[in-house]
Amino acid sequence: MAAITGDNAPALRVGQAVVRIDPRDFRPTEVEALLGGHSKSKKDLGWVPEITLDEMVQEMVSHDLSKARQIPN
Repeated sequence: MAAITGDNAPALRVGQAVVRIDPRDFRPTEVEALLGGHSKSKKDLGWVPEITLDEMVQEMVSHDLSKARQIPN
């Protein structure tokens, strides 16, 4: 970004760090991508998913948002 204009971020300066990442938040064996499927569970256990991936993501985001709202400022 070349400039910060308007009143959307009056306290920010160009080049200012807005987010800092604490290295302690990373797992020691962090990987870039995790891939998987349920075919082995279906074959070996007869298990099939009851919700879609989109529904699961919606549940996870909803849960995280509700937890975030409980954190005092």
